[in-house]
Amino acid sequence: MIYMSADFKSPAGRLGNLLPTPKLRPLESNGQTNVRIFAFKYEEGGAGEHSWGACNEWTLAIPVEYVGEEGTGLGGYYVVWMPVTHETPMRDGIENWGFNKFLADIKFTETRETRTCEVAVDGQRLISFTIRKAGTSEKQLDYHVYNEMDGMLTRTLAQFRGDFGISTGDGSGSIVLGAHPLARKIESTGLELTSRDAIYGVNVRLNLPAYDSTLPL
Repeated sequence: MIYMSADFKSPAGRLGNLLPTPKLRPLESNGQTNVRIFAFKYEEGGAGEHSWGACNEWTLAIPVEYVGEEGTGLGGYYVVWMPVTHETPMRDGIENWGFNKFLADIKFTETRETRTCEVAVDGQRLISFTIRKAGTSEKQLDYHVYNEMDGMLTRTLAQFRGDFGISTGDGSGSIVLGAHPLARKIESTGLELTSRDAIYGVNVRLNLPAYDSTLPL
């Protein structure tokens, strides 16, 4: 797959409406949280009857820690939205992990210096997400992700291995919000429109096992 991600600052106190429980608290520094936006372009995915061809995904995720009677201090990213272009990975993601997936039109374009992901839902533009490319070397990126499923939180280790490059400095990543209602929700968080660091990946493979733990909401 091709991988894109970048962190965009938001006031931590304005993210609560995007989280399913007060037990998930945004990680913050000086009152700011680095909300992470991802985009993935798959050549193929799944296996057997759950395999699919090329598909694209986009994700907005909030870094959090869990504060409750069980699992206090467990960090990860709560996946707020994960639109996708293919029904099979949408259904599998919902049923097996609890990802908040729904169908969308997601397209990638690139220049010599940048790659852009554009997302539209029900004919309305949600977001345009651009990062600056960088030289790559083989790395592995690990993220724990939280989702809500069957009245519980699931926590899963997602592992990405491939050729990654990190670009830094003003304009490494940027977003432009569209007219879709979800764009208005993003706007309400005070999310900054530029990022000072972004990750670009090619030849990336994803390992996403069954969720490893559940926690009360």
